[in-house]
Amino acid sequence: RGRAFRPPRADPDYHRSIHMGPYLTRTSLQRWASLLVLSLALASACKPKPAPVEEVFSTGMVGLSYLRRNQLPEAETEFKKLIAMAPDHPLGYPDLGLAYLQAGRYAEAQKQLERAHDMDASSTDIGLALAKVYALTGRTDDARKTLQKLHRDSTSNAQVLFALADLDAQATDSAGVLTYENGLRSVLAVAPANLAVRIALVQSFARRGAADSVVRQLEEIRRIPPEPPAEARAYLDSAMTPLRAGQVADAKPHLDQFIHLM
Repeated sequence: RGRAFRPPRADPDYHRSIHMGPYLTRTSLQRWASLLVLSLALASACKPKPAPVEEVFSTGMVGLSYLRRNQLPEAETEFKKLIAMAPDHPLGYPDLGLAYLQAGRYAEAQKQLERAHDMDASSTDIGLALAKVYALTGRTDDARKTLQKLHRDSTSNAQVLFALADLDAQATDSAGVLTYENGLRSVLAVAPANLAVRIALVQSFARRGAADSVVRQLEEIRRIPPEPPAEARAYLDSAMTPLRAGQVADAKPHLDQFIHLM
């Protein structure tokens, strides 16, 4: 299990893991770098009595620690402190927005993230978070516009490409399903070893009975290191036989178990 990060789907459970993977968050290193840059800027600012560098840094890191442990009231308190220390910098606002998003407080999340976006429209993290709020509140067109702007600025960003594809994840009409699958393929064009995206393609192909396409993706999954666990390999082998005969329905129980074990 856990061979690769599984990008979050557009569902109500998403906000509970929003700060825990590469789809939407800064890496720890980037977070430290951002806080350090802000701290240095505060230290050199011409405003009276800037907040001490150590206090700004520690407040941000404590807030992130609370957020990762899903201690959302505590995270909210720390990020509000950070904003009070640096109201003209776009660091505290997106973190507070993520805390609200993780809590399902979408209106408050949108307010903070839009403010952060106004301050730093070039930030991919902020744009992705804002697009997720829009998607979760039914503003798909706004989410798509936000992501398309990010895509124009960074055409090979796998996180942005996945977010764009994910907007069509629930499509049931043939055009929407094709758009979704093509979106997932665009992610694989820049991240061919992304196991989670290949599994998403497998599931989409299986839903529409495209046995040959399922087999091709499963063969690619076999080649992605590390090797699947033995139990998962057994279910994969069991699924392959009916799939090669075009019998998706017969393969589905084995396929579902394989995906569950991955």
